[in-house]
Order: sequence, then C-alpha cells, then structure tokens
Amino acid sequence: RDRLIAWFDSGWEMKGGASLEGYIHNFWESALEFFPEDERQAALAHREEFMAARQARALELMAAMEQKNKGRVSDLAQRDFEEIAEYLEYDPMAYRKPNLKSGEEVFIRSRCADCHLFGTIGKGGGPDLTTLASRFTRRDMLEAIMDPSKVVSDQYTAIDVELKDGLFYTGMVQSADDRTLTLLTPNRQRVDIRKKDIDRRAPSPMSVMPEGLIETMNFGQLVELIQFMESGSKAEY
Repeated sequence: RDRLIAWFDSGWEMKGGASLEGYIHNFWESALEFFPEDERQAALAHREEFMAARQARALELMAAMEQKNKGRVSDLAQRDFEEIAEYLEYDPMAYRKPNLKSGEEVFIRSRCADCHLFGTIGKGGGPDLTTLASRFTRRDMLEAIMDPSKVVSDQYTAIDVELKDGLFYTGMVQSADDRTLTLLTPNRQRVDIRKKDIDRRAPSPMSVMPEGLIETMNFGQLVELIQFMESGSKAEY
C-alpha cells in the first residue's frame, strides 16, 4: 500500500489527453477503498501535502516569470484583431528566428499550460495543441486567443451548474455517476458536486478558456508563442 501511494506521486504528474487526469483520480478513489481507515486518512493527508507542494512550485515559477516581465506594457491591448493578424501574417519581424525557450515561457505564464498539452508540457482538459499548427493558420490561432468563445468544440463545451444553496459553478464535465458530478473549472480545480444538490444545469455559452490573454503579452511575446506552437514540440532549444 505504501508503494501504491508512492506511485501516485508520479501518477499525478503524468501527461496525457483530457480524460487522463480523471482516470488517475478514479484509480486513486478505487485504491483507497482497500485501505484501513487510519492508512486512508494518512494517504489523503499525503496527497494534500503533495498537491500543496506542487502548487507552491507552480506559483514560484509563475512569480519568477512575472518578475522577469515586470514593467513591460502590452502593446496589444488596444489593437484590433485585423491589425494583429496582418502583423502575424505579413510582417517580416513575425518570421524572425524563433526563440522557442521564450515561447515556452509565454505558454506557461499565459496559463495555456493549465488546460492544454503541448508535447510533454502542460495538462489535459482542453484540446491538445501539439499538432495545432498542422491544422490551423496563424490567423486561426490568434482568433482562438482573442475570442475563445467564438467556436467551442462539442467535446470541450462547459456547463453551468447552479446548486440549491445558490452556489454556481462553470466547468467541463470530467466524470459523472449516479450520485456525483465532477467538473474541471477554468482555474483547473476539480469540484465534486452531489447531484441531489443541483437545482439547474445547462450548457454554458462561454468557453472555460479565459478572455484577455492577449493583454498578458506584447507583439514579440505573441510571435514567440506562435512560433513555439508552430514547432510542434520537436525542436531542440
């Protein structure tokens, strides 16, 4: 049982598609059913400590990247879609030699990695972006960043859930059984909701991908992000 709990320390970090995290969670829940109560409580405490440490590492990384970009003002906030799209498509500066390491930092700092996989980077939940550039143009990618709710695949449609006590949640369904509905919220929190507590649920018109991401970067960083995604995660840097 100790070895099984130790396995989950790497299991929680496994990369995969949108459903993998839910499978790992279900495996965890099923495993705990075979534990004596004292060991079950110890396992839950261990997981809580592990998740807290992982969150602390993520926050430390985010803080380091934000400090690096402190004082930089986005020159994209007041630009319209066509102006930025034409820059990405036609300006020679948008095709300069890629800085893929900086592109990866933009991918993480802009919270793309919170819900998207790119190669071995990020988490499932939203679409896998590893082969994005083979299917979409720079204009398509920009539109998804600037207007994430314009086109939402049925596979990633969120739902709005209102509880009888007035609480309200929006997220993608990760799992459901006769008693419980589990949502993945926009900030990547898993929320387990008892179905008997639900007053109303309906498809959400909004994407769980937040708006305003374009304002977290400047022209140069946007180009680095686009070039990073165009690399298909195969380039070395």
